[in-house]
Amino acid sequence: MSISRRLTLAACAAFVVPAAFAAPEEWQVTVDRHATPLVESGLVPGLVIGMYKDGETGFYALGTLTPDGDKAPTADTLYEIGSITKVFTATLLAEANRRGEAGFDDPISKFLPEGVEAPTRDGVEVTLKHLATHTSGFPRLPPNIDLSDMTNPYAAYSEDDLWEGIESTTLLTTPGETYAYSNYATGLLGTIVANVSRSSYERLLEKRIFRPVGMATATVTLDPVEEARLAPPHLAGGKPDHNWDFQALAGAGAIRASARDMMKFAERVLHPKGEALDEAIESTIKPIANAGDAPYFYAIGWHVAGDGSTLWHGGQTGGYHAALFVSRPLDAAVVLLTNAADGTASAVAEKLVQTLAGVDPEPIVLSSDNVTEEELERLVGVYASPVGIVFHITRQAGILMARVEGQGPLRLWPDSPTEFHYREVDARVTFEVEGNGPAKALTLFQGGREFKCERR
Repeated sequence: MSISRRLTLAACAAFVVPAAFAAPEEWQVTVDRHATPLVESGLVPGLVIGMYKDGETGFYALGTLTPDGDKAPTADTLYEIGSITKVFTATLLAEANRRGEAGFDDPISKFLPEGVEAPTRDGVEVTLKHLATHTSGFPRLPPNIDLSDMTNPYAAYSEDDLWEGIESTTLLTTPGETYAYSNYATGLLGTIVANVSRSSYERLLEKRIFRPVGMATATVTLDPVEEARLAPPHLAGGKPDHNWDFQALAGAGAIRASARDMMKFAERVLHPKGEALDEAIESTIKPIANAGDAPYFYAIGWHVAGDGSTLWHGGQTGGYHAALFVSRPLDAAVVLLTNAADGTASAVAEKLVQTLAGVDPEPIVLSSDNVTEEELERLVGVYASPVGIVFHITRQAGILMARVEGQGPLRLWPDSPTEFHYREVDARVTFEVEGNGPAKALTLFQGGREFKCERR
């Protein structure tokens, strides 16, 4: 879809799922005000939002499933939720801990196949809790994963590959000391928890979370009926993309779910029923420590906002973005699911949470900031650093996208023709250019550190 494509408010399909009560009328106005720019800008073809406050629930859909189609998404449309899966993996760990199958403080060496040696650093062993809190020291991705096909990067990574990767893994920091986000760590955790429970990861989710919570359509693998209900994936800006599949790293991002499913889970977090699952959930939501230099805390699987109570997590695969916010003090929750890989959706979800808290935030602004197509084009390319960070910079009709190998693409927002920032994370990127030629290098600034990557 062209960035110039526009939808009027009248064309943005919206609905409220019938219930014993109606969602407050002002929620529709709020959704239109904050979410419509995502669709009108062409960043996403459509999206679904679920909102809950003080016993009232509303679901709202904007746009269409494809840029040039006329079919609207619904509360039961399936989306890849990406890294929000990590919250569920951590909940499975908490349930295994409650059952005595695996403890938070158990070292991972206890659960590896015979002959596979767990990495350590400074004499400290990695525990299951370290995996769930991103404090294990594991790198973001396994050392032996093949990323030659980024259309489906995790699909071929098997359990045999996982154990082989463990043997060649070097911890980057001492376990328990430093927060560093890792798909590798939570993927390993999902496999360990499934194995100790003598189950597959998917069956364990179904038995211990999906069924008890009432998440009727949440799944990992898709049958033909479910495939028909899955929103087709897109890159930011409307270009079709590919679905992502998982084997041994399923715990990092494999779940597909609907807005209705995700709101069921959010409401269970808000209102425990005194059952065994609620005890497990309770043990995951308490803030532990600051997440590095980020302005939030980490818990077991969750992030916790600076207020110390609002739980949140985002997720992104190659063609989807998802955001989930849950606040017990507000008795409120917001879920936003879209079938385009653009993290701006999380910023919109956060603003919706703020409105439920009685704040009136300004909508996001999606301007191109007067950077020309020619200025963007000279930045396009592949850039690599000596420490293994590889950036793929692409352009889509006035939008500059950055993808670090092993991750989904994120939009770069211009401050000048050579200086850009992210909205999802506190980081910025500058490009080195000479005259009118292509950029020679880029530098990532994040967490007080600099990573220079030269053009390949």
